[in-house]
Amino acid sequence: MRQNSRSTFREPDRTLEKPRDESRESGEHDLSPNEQMSCFFGEHPLRRIAADQENLIREVARLEVELQKAGEKADKEQKKLVMDLLEVMDAFDRLFRNLEERAATLEPQTKAVSGNFRIVRRLLSLALEQAGVTAIEAEPGSPVDPRLQEVVETRPTPGESDNLILEVIQAGYCLSGKILRYAKVVAGKNTEEESYGQGHRD
Repeated sequence: MRQNSRSTFREPDRTLEKPRDESRESGEHDLSPNEQMSCFFGEHPLRRIAADQENLIREVARLEVELQKAGEKADKEQKKLVMDLLEVMDAFDRLFRNLEERAATLEPQTKAVSGNFRIVRRLLSLALEQAGVTAIEAEPGSPVDPRLQEVVETRPTPGESDNLILEVIQAGYCLSGKILRYAKVVAGKNTEEESYGQGHRD
């Protein structure tokens, strides 16, 4: 008599099978403990702070470069504006020198107008001083200072010391302590000392 085939079928014994290591398949064992923690809890706050700090340092450095460029551009524009205003000051000075040379023949109306010009020149000078512009001292009779003054002409001055300022041709100015323009002066030269030196060498 045939036995029922269903009664002879046995299920496979699963007790001997090893459990699948899902962590190995996912690659977790290849990560360090800190990296595993980061994967579990998310990015570490200190790492985010360090990244933000690095980005902030780069941004500050970029802004410093831009500010420096903007400052240099502003300095150039300010210097150009000041130089243009100094040309106006020079025009006033030339006008006043001409008026002084003709003071004896000037009409009262002309003198009154020149007085108004002097007021305008004074106001312009005050505005430049507030912007950091100062005049270089160069008084006739004082020694020439090559650091501040440029000798554009010499004239014989027998019996007097060399390199004394005889005349100021063009005023010099500084901007915030830096020389914008040297004062142009006429200096004296003692021709007697030169002649004595030449005769003494002969």
